[in-house]
Amino acid sequence: MTISKYLIDSLIKNGITDFFLVTGGAIIPTVDYLGELEKEGKCIFYCFQHEQSAAMAAEGYFRASGKIACVLSTSGPGAQNLLNGVCGCWFDSIPAVFITGQTNEYETIEAVKPYTPRQVGFQECPVVKIFESFTKHCVRLSEANYEAEIKEGFSKLLTPRMGPILFDIPVNVQNTKCDSKNYPKIRNENDFISEGEKEDIKNEVKKLLNFVKLETQNKESKPLVLIGNGSRDPESIKNIKDFIETNDLPFVLTWGGFDLIDHNHKNFVGHIGVYGKREANFAIQNCDLLFVFGSRLDTRQTGGKINTFAEHATKIVFDIDENEVLKRPELKLNNYALGDLKEITRNIKDVDLQITQSQKWENKIDEWSKAELPIKSSLKGELTSYEFLKEFFDKLPKDSLVIPDQGGNLVWTMQSAKLNEGQNLFSNFGNSSMGYALPAAIGAYLSGREGPIYCIDGDGGFQMNIQELQTIVHYNIPIKIIILNNRSYGIIKQFQDTFFGGRYIATDKEDYSSPYFTQVASAYSIKSCIISRGSYRNYINSRIFKKSESPELYEVLIDKNQKLNPKLEFGNSLENMSPYLPAEEVKSNMFYTPQEANIPKGWVDLSSKK
Repeated sequence: MTISKYLIDSLIKNGITDFFLVTGGAIIPTVDYLGELEKEGKCIFYCFQHEQSAAMAAEGYFRASGKIACVLSTSGPGAQNLLNGVCGCWFDSIPAVFITGQTNEYETIEAVKPYTPRQVGFQECPVVKIFESFTKHCVRLSEANYEAEIKEGFSKLLTPRMGPILFDIPVNVQNTKCDSKNYPKIRNENDFISEGEKEDIKNEVKKLLNFVKLETQNKESKPLVLIGNGSRDPESIKNIKDFIETNDLPFVLTWGGFDLIDHNHKNFVGHIGVYGKREANFAIQNCDLLFVFGSRLDTRQTGGKINTFAEHATKIVFDIDENEVLKRPELKLNNYALGDLKEITRNIKDVDLQITQSQKWENKIDEWSKAELPIKSSLKGELTSYEFLKEFFDKLPKDSLVIPDQGGNLVWTMQSAKLNEGQNLFSNFGNSSMGYALPAAIGAYLSGREGPIYCIDGDGGFQMNIQELQTIVHYNIPIKIIILNNRSYGIIKQFQDTFFGGRYIATDKEDYSSPYFTQVASAYSIKSCIISRGSYRNYINSRIFKKSESPELYEVLIDKNQKLNPKLEFGNSLENMSPYLPAEEVKSNMFYTPQEANIPKGWVDLSSKK
């Protein structure tokens, strides 16, 4: 037994049996052991073309299945390439295990102190210093500390708030003999909430609900529920749904919680935020009682003018992370309960708050929930993303998983999607890294998730990790890749239109270009085709949703001047999205007139803007 074997065996005994990697000299002893174990049927490893992709695949693996993967890389540039993917796991609370090889201990800077050269060993890199801000546990293992540090890392992986851990192992430590017989256990929620803590949460929630009852006593209210990604545990979301239905409360979703409840639910209004549904933003801005479950209330949700977010509402927040709850005093939260959301929601699911809702509020909620995104054709007669995506989601199979990338394709997808029960959608929302969708789709497939997987990308983001087409071919992964190709960085162009006089620096044909993706697919022996206005309905009806045993790529040519609408311009409050509505229409959807200090630019003369 060696220390690297002990670490790998510890992972396998905890059910972590899938490994993603790009090999290299400083990690090869550990990879060699994985080869032995794979022959024995104890684990399986998958080789990627780039470490960043392997890390992003681990995120997609967990999101699709709830299972944890382990990612390995060599030292120096191999470890550095992981950082983007590790950050994605960190910001969105995704557990994953990372192992980086390191130069021999006698070849490190620590070995030559008090001198501090930039580097001693070949490809030496201070991995722990680089990654410790983005992991729950990050440590270099040694002969003296390996057992305690592995145990410590395992104890933090699934405890609130979840996230990645990383072990950096010098080559000589990987090969060091050990006689450890005790394998650490990864702790889960049943291990870390004591009966006393459960009682504390119960009392805290009871006190908070009594506060709500006093706030709503003897008056008509305009209540609303906001659900975020922190509610993703199956029991938590079931309890929240029970709470909504018991009290007949309307609800909205963040992008992180986008697929948590069927969008056909009678109480669903829409998704909120900078690129949210206009009517859902009206609901947020008009409510006077807001329950927030598992949302960190990021500025993409509140808008940049934070003090105008639901400014007339009593805000009640249920969350696991006090730092997220208290980070923005401008939100003026009235009360909150901290703790594991599963435990919190167990104490609210059957509570009838006896809230009397305003009839005008109920009528508006009904009106807002039925509103659809207006679909407009291109002025030039070219296909628009909204036309294609509406048709796509209307025909989407019930057990599908959709993974959009970042930028314009993400916004168009989120604005167009209407999900039914059994359909899932996720992306890398916190870090919002271009190039995410393709490796995440690979990870989702390797997790064993059943049902078709659709990767929706843009021409810009797809080029970030285009090399993973070889991984898809090598393992014959039958995902459907849809590239919305507008031959530019559309989301940045729109920003340049608003603030930089339409100067398309580094975003359009003068500075940016993309290949013919069907030709690239052909080089990888992947079936592909080009979709345009004249053919998109035919392809959606006859090919895209047809089951395939191998990967396929669809290049969808859309208008290069395609905009993202609606959109909240910087400095406006959520109800004032562009393209601007006539002033009277906005006011007809508002129960309140903004305070003079918070009146958005253009509020008075909105009718002049089209």
